[in-house]
Amino acid sequence: MNGLAAVSGKIAMSIGLVFIAMGAASAVTERPVKALALDTTSEPVWTSVPIRIDPARQTYERVEAREGQGQEQYPIKFRPGAKFKVIDGATFEANGSRITLAGATPLSRTQICNSGQKRMACGTRAFVTMSKALAGKFIDCRSVGANLFKCRSNGNDLSRILARAQG
Repeated sequence: MNGLAAVSGKIAMSIGLVFIAMGAASAVTERPVKALALDTTSEPVWTSVPIRIDPARQTYERVEAREGQGQEQYPIKFRPGAKFKVIDGATFEANGSRITLAGATPLSRTQICNSGQKRMACGTRAFVTMSKALAGKFIDCRSVGANLFKCRSNGNDLSRILARAQG
């Protein structure tokens, strides 16, 4: 019992010395705290009622947007779950809009191609490739001409995907 009391006393004394040392260190290094004040002469930053902003009275520097900055490069968006209808190897419909890919060959579904000595069902291959490229993917498109579009499937150029499939 005597041993336990001696250990408890030493622990209490150690804790007390730590508090005394912390107080002494704080007194030596204490610096006055500068109070921050709100500039009451400026206009309010936040209001509880809508106010009209006059751009002519604002002192902010206005910088013109660079070419392509602030504009979406592929503004037409189709998200996974959109209903696509493949028309041919270069055309599909989505949400009532017909989109023909620039740079892709429009092959009908039944078209047969000759590759050297071989005959291939290139129309079916293009149809299947287009269907797989559209199904469940993020599709982004932009207009590049009269009824012609450049599209991406999950960020990959759809025309290149179709060209690779044709061999």
